Amino acid sequence: MLAGLDSALWPLMCLAAVGLQCGTAAAASRDGRSGGTHGTGSVHAGSERSSANTTDDLVAAGRVGISASPLLQPLAPPAPERIANGGYPRGVVHAGMYVVCVGMTIYARAVTAPASTSPAWIQRGTVATDTRPGVDLANCNLAVRPATPAHTGTAMPLLVASYRHHTGCHSGTIGYADDGQGQKAGPGQRRDLPHLGSAFVCSNYTIQVSTSLDAGVTWRFASTVVSGPVGMWEPFLLYDDPANSTSTGVAAAAQGPLLRVAYSQELTNGGLQSIVWQRSGDDGATWAQPVTISDGREHLSRDGMPGIARLIDGSLLLVFEGFWAHGPGHFSVQSRRSRDNGLTWDDGRVIYATTDRSRNAGAPQTAVQPSGRVVVSFMTNEDVPRPSSWPDDAWAKVIVSNNTGSGGDEVMFPAAGKRVVCTGPACLWPGLFGQDPVLMLYGLHGVSFMQPISDTPAEHPPTVPTRNRTV
Repeated sequence: MLAGLDSALWPLMCLAAVGLQCGTAAAASRDGRSGGTHGTGSVHAGSERSSANTTDDLVAAGRVGISASPLLQPLAPPAPERIANGGYPRGVVHAGMYVVCVGMTIYARAVTAPASTSPAWIQRGTVATDTRPGVDLANCNLAVRPATPAHTGTAMPLLVASYRHHTGCHSGTIGYADDGQGQKAGPGQRRDLPHLGSAFVCSNYTIQVSTSLDAGVTWRFASTVVSGPVGMWEPFLLYDDPANSTSTGVAAAAQGPLLRVAYSQELTNGGLQSIVWQRSGDDGATWAQPVTISDGREHLSRDGMPGIARLIDGSLLLVFEGFWAHGPGHFSVQSRRSRDNGLTWDDGRVIYATTDRSRNAGAPQTAVQPSGRVVVSFMTNEDVPRPSSWPDDAWAKVIVSNNTGSGGDEVMFPAAGKRVVCTGPACLWPGLFGQDPVLMLYGLHGVSFMQPISDTPAEHPPTVPTRNRTV
């Protein structure tokens, strides 16, 4: 959370909360992000954005639940679970529990807890705190260290959290940027265009990592991954299987599985943005130099919000938002794929774009179902009548593939695989974790929810030859 922010920043922080009502819950949610990719958008008036809404209220209002085509519709749409006040939820399955970071606070419940609209989520601990004025502490993301022979018999597998920890943050602008329509934002104007980055600037931007050996109750600072004067956002953690680590050039002295962190790296503050990642062979204590895996200059884009999953054929799938389909200022969802454990990546392709070029689809994450089909979550304002504010008016959706991408095939996402999970406005920053079932997380009006995504059979089309190219 942004504990200790100077009171002068609160109006700005409420803008960054993409329209959530000002107050403790809104500040806690901000949905974790100062808009490192999206910016702010307009503020919605009215008390309906209060975090006081209960799960039952939201279900009764039809704001949460699954709506899908007959092909993929589950027999009984599962009810969403309310986790806690706050936004940008990210989770893992760990030690027989669902462990979710909301803001910078860890919540958990037993995997075997009976299904209900209000299961027992317990607050366990806080990843990191910083009460100094002008601190931006958010984007918590979790990973669990896989078991290895050297760690067999330990009481609890290592839980790792990455997050952004920016300092010296204040209202202001930097330089000029084009909004894609010839408009300019210059000195003295707030950076509130969708692709101009955060509504505030910081003197230093940092991605850090902390670790826990008791499932999130207590945390130890591990390292600073990267720090500098140019914006970086939305770190995503991924542990590699030890069998794959030898192909990445990691020194033999590195014990255990390879840990990687991918994040959005602005090329200039408020300008183009790339996705880079770094690797660690010692559970985040030290890090190799950054490597670019999606260069924003290729499409004059703000490539951001990375999510990565390993498909059943062993390849890696990266999903992210960017300006690939509709040009500057309007997001679509893209993917890139690596078949050599991340050494090289293909040219990429758009996997979801709105029909209306003025609308957005962004903030994707991905996971793989037991069948091998791929789920991609994202948020979009494509269903909202004009005028629409992005990302304030977003709905949360998923697309589900009808194949596994094995044998050289591309992963195919037919229209029948699209499902609405949460109707907006303000269904924000969805995330995915788990496998059986895949679980979707999202924020709605300052409250974080969890909901399973069913793995129901779908028709498999003929094999489609891959058009990807390894570069």
